[in-house]
Amino acid sequence: GTNTQFVNPSGLAIDDEGKMYVIDTDNLIKLSPQGEVLRTISIDHPKGVAVEGNKLFVTNADRVLCFDTGLLNLKWGLSDHRKWNPFGIAVRQGYIYVTDIKNNCICRILRHGKSTSWICSVQGGLNKPLGIAVADNCVFVADTDNHSLWLFEKEIEKIWKFGEQGKGIGQFASPSKIAVKGSRIYVLDTGNCRIQVFDSTSQTQAYQRR
Repeated sequence: GTNTQFVNPSGLAIDDEGKMYVIDTDNLIKLSPQGEVLRTISIDHPKGVAVEGNKLFVTNADRVLCFDTGLLNLKWGLSDHRKWNPFGIAVRQGYIYVTDIKNNCICRILRHGKSTSWICSVQGGLNKPLGIAVADNCVFVADTDNHSLWLFEKEIEKIWKFGEQGKGIGQFASPSKIAVKGSRIYVLDTGNCRIQVFDSTSQTQAYQRR
């Protein structure tokens, strides 16, 4: 219903007012709930996008960028002290969760003013984690090259694994994106050209068995 056009849209976040923020090639595009383009800014190689309140977070190159959701003005940029490759991003109650595909781990970042604290999951086990989502007490990760999902506690310490490679229900082929809404978990099962939906309440025992 609009003249909005994209080249290669790869990321999407929606704020509490229904406004959409789309990563499209080297652009970040803000849209109204009706799909009207409100603002576009250029970003070099953006990867993941997440929104919380009036803050918008984007991963690119070796940084996490924070913008205001109004005019998309850059508030700050953050890079790790080590070499990393941040990709997926999710935000919950001020904490920023990022998948690091160079070190195959998850980073939890808390920023207060210019002060930043980091916690990183133990390296090993994950293999190209791309998508990430956060629920009340859990962090869900799409582990692309392991063809599975991982479930971390919010302190990214205790871990469960779910799924395996295949085409059946609960099996995956290169899952790349994940989202959580209520008790539902939505997984973009890229290699199988489908979206799988799970009920997290009914999957609890399955997580604990893995």
